[in-house]
Amino acid sequence: MSLALGLLVVPIEQRYEKAMITSPELGIWWAVTTLTGVGYGDVVPVSFTGRLIGMALEITGVVSFGLLVALMAAAIERREERWYWNRLWERLHHLDDKLNKLEKKEEFEIKKNV
Repeated sequence: MSLALGLLVVPIEQRYEKAMITSPELGIWWAVTTLTGVGYGDVVPVSFTGRLIGMALEITGVVSFGLLVALMAAAIERREERWYWNRLWERLHHLDDKLNKLEKKEEFEIKKNV
């Protein structure tokens, strides 16, 4: 999207006298820095349409990076929760085994004393 909008803004901006985005390279540079939130300000659109494209890139960048961070956090939390559940089941099985051994020992003791 950054590449496409960076290339799209060039012909729009080239029509204006004070245009800063006059080549595909500058368009891509501007789009990437805008999308990532860096926005150096060395290259900016001067037209209304160019600024609208810039706003779309800014919103897309914020939402995209926010979603990326949220997905990573959810994946980490899911993995941690799975680890805790696995640990709980292991402990439960261990306790179950101990209980079975105690029950067998008790049965043996009862039969032995009878």
